Amino acid sequence: IVDEGKVIAKGPPQEIISSLGADGIVEFKPEDDSLVDIAALEKLAGVREVRHEAGSFVLAVDKPQVAIAALMNHLAETGLVIEDLRTHRSTLEDVFVSLTGKSLRDA
Repeated sequence: IVDEGKVIAKGPPQEIISSLGADGIVEFKPEDDSLVDIAALEKLAGVREVRHEAGSFVLAVDKPQVAIAALMNHLAETGLVIEDLRTHRSTLEDVFVSLTGKSLRDA
């Protein structure tokens, strides 16, 4: 993986993805992102990292089923309403964003 002309990660794709330490990504968009407590999200079971990107929250998770259940419980307890929820397996793009703080569109 190269950022601004510098190699920031090297190796086979699966090895680089594994370096993220997360099996999957859970992304959700709340109706009001100002009500979301990032510190509380970071403490949810299965969550390894939390990022806020363009009105959505991206959770790198090591056990997607556990993290999704914990997130749903948290949302119910806090009364937060979400507009969208998506999940996917970790990708090279997720590694790039984690390492640089930039999406590929920003790079």
